[in-house]
Amino acid sequence: MRRDEGILVPLFCSALAVLACSGAASADPQRELSPAYATASGRAGLAHACLAAAAEAEALLGLPRGLLAAVALAESAAHPFAIGSASRSRYAANREEALRLARAAGPGASGGCFQINIGVHARRDPAWVFDPWASALFAGRMLARQAAAGARAGAPDWGVAVARYSGAAAGSEAARRQRCRVAAGLAGLGHPPPRGLGTQGCRPGELAAARAKAVTVAARALGPEAIASLP
Repeated sequence: MRRDEGILVPLFCSALAVLACSGAASADPQRELSPAYATASGRAGLAHACLAAAAEAEALLGLPRGLLAAVALAESAAHPFAIGSASRSRYAANREEALRLARAAGPGASGGCFQINIGVHARRDPAWVFDPWASALFAGRMLARQAAAGARAGAPDWGVAVARYSGAAAGSEAARRQRCRVAAGLAGLGHPPPRGLGTQGCRPGELAAARAKAVTVAARALGPEAIASLP
């Protein structure tokens, strides 16, 4: 998550964007936390905020369907106030508590739905990291840039993108694990894998666990009927 950002033109609305997809094209990337996100409460409501923001950003940026949602599920279990550090992960109840915990965690902390590195990307103003919409746009643009940088034969490589996003070195065990987690999340959400995000080299047990986690969190947030209706 971690170094720079790019942009792709809008192409389509994600299947997860039933909630707000029609307004994605006019969304303001600099807007404050929207009322829908600000009123989210409970783990299901908070996950709903992450997944709805992911869907909007996927549609706006033309990303593969479900990609940002799967990244959020892998990185934070789709929790907008998650704080990760070298020693532990914590889940705050609101943005104010998240900011306090992030400051206490030190410069290596990551935060939000997409676990953005605060010391690298948000040292001066970390509040936006805990805004699902602002962080979804940032994460989506970074993934698009990384996918383009890792392109093979002119086609984006999304496996390279998710590995680089998480800070994993190419070809490393960490890169393999991250690719497998995101691929399993995509499968759990009912989306086909984009180029580079297949399950080759993934262990059956880790795929099953990651997929079950994605289905459980998403079903609580969106309702089981939403998951069942995905293609």
